[in-house]
Amino acid sequence: MIYDVIGDIHGHAEELRRLLAQLGYEERNGAYSAEQRKAVFVGDFIDRGPAICDALQIARAMVSRDAAHALLGNHEFNALCYHTPNGAGGFLRSHSTKNERQHKGTLDQLVRPDPKEWHSYLQWFKDLPLFLEIEGLRVVHASWDANSIRLVRGRSFHDPDFLAAAATKDTPEFAAVETLLKGPEIPLPDGRTSPDKEGTERAEMRVAWWQARKRKKQLLYAEIAVPNAASIPETAVPAEVLSSLPSYSRREPPVIFGHYWLSADTPQLLQANAACVDYGVATKGGFLTAYSWSGEKKLKPEHFTITNCLD
Repeated sequence: MIYDVIGDIHGHAEELRRLLAQLGYEERNGAYSAEQRKAVFVGDFIDRGPAICDALQIARAMVSRDAAHALLGNHEFNALCYHTPNGAGGFLRSHSTKNERQHKGTLDQLVRPDPKEWHSYLQWFKDLPLFLEIEGLRVVHASWDANSIRLVRGRSFHDPDFLAAAATKDTPEFAAVETLLKGPEIPLPDGRTSPDKEGTERAEMRVAWWQARKRKKQLLYAEIAVPNAASIPETAVPAEVLSSLPSYSRREPPVIFGHYWLSADTPQLLQANAACVDYGVATKGGFLTAYSWSGEKKLKPEHFTITNCLD
């Protein structure tokens, strides 16, 4: 069996159809499938793109026909929280201007026009796992962390208490879900901020958790930042901060993930056993990406397939 791990779609259904066709999938009776292949979606089906309903329909139909696995992304988790009352007159995710702007594409294309269909997708999101291990391959939306996985294993967002805890800061559930769906972060030094790709100034930066860095005594903030922006300082990360960060040993099984909007002309392996399949299909110059895994312990760059955005 070949597993085609497909990156963040964000409502770009046309690019998804073309990518599936490139990989040998054909649409039969309303669902794409291929002999001896199975898609694995890393999550983030919704928000940003022009055809969110179609993207969801394609993925859910494939999962229902056992032609795909699908994982929860941070955008689906955010949507669950945005639409779940908190029992105090608000919602688990606030309806702030920033949060509404991030969710606007889904609100306009699906939530308001077809609330019944949207409710069915919210229930489907609760079915989606936070991580996947299959035949020696690991897949997660943002970062693989053994402690977080141990805490969430066997849990489901159909349990309202688990959902509420995962949406509440300073709980173990919140920390675990944040790590798996958004990746580990550290504060920038000296009170600095840096703009993310949506232009929001952030006092924290995402770190390249997949680096195996135990042998290196000192690293700069810019060396471990994702993405590595000009505004990230070229100063040393304090030893106590560095020691608290996860790393991914080269002896670990291969892991594939999305989430990070990497920029490149073509996908690159991050290390021999780590690959990202999110190259910003929802951004100018970005593309939808898949990695086709057929059992190799060392990943191969020639196993990437991309479909450029038409916009």
